[in-house]
Amino acid sequence: MNLAEAARDLYGRDPAEFVAARTAMANAARHAGDKHLAAEITRLRRPTVTAWTVNLLARSAPEEVEALLRLGSALRTAQRELSGERLRTLGAQRQQAVTALAKRASELAAEAGRPVSATIQREIGQTLSAALADPEVANRIAEATLATAATYEGFGPREPALTAVPALASDAVDDAESVGAHREFTNAPKAAATASGHPAKRSSEDAAATDSERIATIGDDRATHETGHSTPADTESSTTTEAERTGATGGRRAATISTDRSATMSDGSTEPELAATTAPKSAREQAQRQTREEARRQTREEARRELERARGAVESAEGEADSARRDAELATRRLAEIDERLTELRAALEHAEQQRQFARSAERDAREQLRQARRRVERAERRERRAREQVDGD
Repeated sequence: MNLAEAARDLYGRDPAEFVAARTAMANAARHAGDKHLAAEITRLRRPTVTAWTVNLLARSAPEEVEALLRLGSALRTAQRELSGERLRTLGAQRQQAVTALAKRASELAAEAGRPVSATIQREIGQTLSAALADPEVANRIAEATLATAATYEGFGPREPALTAVPALASDAVDDAESVGAHREFTNAPKAAATASGHPAKRSSEDAAATDSERIATIGDDRATHETGHSTPADTESSTTTEAERTGATGGRRAATISTDRSATMSDGSTEPELAATTAPKSAREQAQRQTREEARRQTREEARRELERARGAVESAEGEADSARRDAELATRRLAEIDERLTELRAALEHAEQQRQFARSAERDAREQLRQARRRVERAERRERRAREQVDGD
């Protein structure tokens, strides 16, 4: 027996039998001289109610579960290829499949004598959804050796929420600024997906179109610095650019002033020089924003892991409490049966005692009758002897 065989055997049992069976298997492995296997078996966790029900589903309906896991593989492929249309189609199929299998798992649990609550059924659906995104969870379910419920909130057909990023430069920027703009808008969907917990699903064409809308030009503000006011044309151009950037970035405002590209600033600076000065600042802001987003993402991830651990502990405690309740109910039924049997035995004993008394009385009566009969026999024998003597004397 190896660990995989032991795990499949254990996780296929009723949760109430798990601990005793695990101890027996570990002792058998230890007596066989395989201490490592014994330790591995001992470390196997008792399945929660949710995990046991999912394992039951995997054993009872393997073809349906296999079809669901194949759907998960197709979803992950579509996600890697950023195929939005494919993701939406598969996402609808995913929801239908998860709902149907969660209901089927609840029915199987009820047939096995362990009906589950609505909360457990919801956790079954969450676990099946997690299997679509997490290959490790999928493997556990396929092997029917799941120990606890699983959740995964980073996978789904919804479009990723885009975060606004500052505009870098107009199409007249120098090479350094162009590189910075390319890096910023290439990484923007990834940063948004990380912050929201959902992987990027836009196609490269969609991302390019969105990025082009979000890029605003930074014009040379020489005229403003030189004259102290803006021309009507400048004001109209600035207002138009501001409105476009406000709509493209979700309300983030950035002051832009578009002027004649060929003009020079009063101090002799040219537009490329201004862009080169602005690019490092934008890069620093982007780096700081990404650092903050990463810190928030790590905080959310740690909180999510802590929540999963807490849920696992609650499920394990609920499973143990449920098992203890069932054991207590079984012990109560057995005690009632023993009490009932004892009552029957006591009644039988009382009846037997009465019969014994009757038999004893009958025995005494019989002995008395026997004694009286013997006396009558003796008297009759004496009369017979006297009568014979008289006959002989005559």
